[in-house]
Amino acid sequence: MSDQAETKLVKFGELSRQTGLTRQALHQYVVLGILVPESATKGGQRLFVESAALARIQLIQNLLANGYTLQSIRDIFFRDKN
Repeated sequence: MSDQAETKLVKFGELSRQTGLTRQALHQYVVLGILVPESATKGGQRLFVESAALARIQLIQNLLANGYTLQSIRDIFFRDKN
């Protein structure tokens, strides 16, 4: 896989289409800090590295499916940062 494919930047709408999640759900992940944008456009639209964002969203969805709450997922992700 090329470096360009690995660093393809996508907006919320594209992540929403690819994952089937609503933009509101993705926004909540960003607010909680469990999905972090790479950068933003001049207009303020957040951009995500496609491959990393999709992997993170899949992990979040798997944890939710196994009974974790968003707050507990946030706690897990930030456990080692405190």
